[in-house]
Amino acid sequence: MGLQRIRVSGRPMRLRRPIVLWAATGMALVVTGTMFAWRPWSHGGGDEVFQTSTARVTYEVLGTGTSPRIEYADGQDYHRVVAMHMALPWRMTLSIPVGLAGAVADMTAAYPDSGEPVTCRILIGDRVFRQTVSDDGFSDAACSMLVPAMQRK
Repeated sequence: MGLQRIRVSGRPMRLRRPIVLWAATGMALVVTGTMFAWRPWSHGGGDEVFQTSTARVTYEVLGTGTSPRIEYADGQDYHRVVAMHMALPWRMTLSIPVGLAGAVADMTAAYPDSGEPVTCRILIGDRVFRQTVSDDGFSDAACSMLVPAMQRK
């Protein structure tokens, strides 16, 4: 049993087997593409490597006297908060949302009126991650860091 050509209106029709092969190939590509686009293994139910969470970030300014200006990122869309004429030592603890790319913790402390050195620190939990000291008492101290994404264990 071989391929047969069918005559319609006096001219032969094309072979039907290539049409079936093209249709089968197209269906295989659609099914494969849908499977890789959907990725059932990535839509819940499985172990995720990263999770969205919050980090307890503490900003500290150590020194004596009064700092005329302390600026810090509050973690909500990286909005800057300015605190004016703050007595030292100063401390602020926030919960900052941390996504897959991490989050930014950033602060600047202006030199105090005492002329003494000022130290800024960023802590995550109880651990110091960044610390900067202005040794001369006439320059600002700034700290900045990327809070890493939390890994699920």
